[in-house]
Amino acid sequence: MAPRIKYKPTRINCTRAYIKKRMASADQENVELREEVCNLKEGMEKLTTMLSALMASQSAQHQAAQAQAAQVQAAQDQAAQAQATQNQAA
Repeated sequence: MAPRIKYKPTRINCTRAYIKKRMASADQENVELREEVCNLKEGMEKLTTMLSALMASQSAQHQAAQAQAAQVQAAQDQAAQAQATQNQAA
């Protein structure tokens, strides 16, 4: 079924019925826009919580990597000191 063509009058009379119809249309549009804004706010809240969780996990991973690097560096320093002590003793 083909979409129905809506008649648009070339002349608009500001009758009570026309104004009432226009106000109802504006109210309906406002309701739809409010719903859309609410949905966008909910989406932003979800994204914010996901982003903060991601940042926390990346921070934890970064701290773990730094701790591991510090342990490796300490082990290398101890090995170098032990090597230097052996070389001095020999």
